[in-house]
Amino acid sequence: MADPYPRNAPDPFYVANDCCITCGVPVDIAPELFSWDERIEYPGHCFVSRQPANNAEVDLMLEVMKCAEVDCLRYRGDDRALRGRLAQEGHNNQCE
Repeated sequence: MADPYPRNAPDPFYVANDCCITCGVPVDIAPELFSWDERIEYPGHCFVSRQPANNAEVDLMLEVMKCAEVDCLRYRGDDRALRGRLAQEGHNNQCE
């Protein structure tokens, strides 16, 4: 299991700690779900600022997984349908 970045909103999606390369993809695709940490000790690290509240927002999370340059966005929930969808779309390695 990857270590979550400390400012992530609680489960099930999270950005892994020290994984962000400041690609900007999460904030560009889903600015309502992601934020930048601009504190001096973590310059430019993105994090999940709010968990998805509906299917459209879950779709945004999956779009981030698809488009991001590295596999920093992770899923550790227990929704079987969503896990199946992640596996089908090639993101099984981002599930715990």
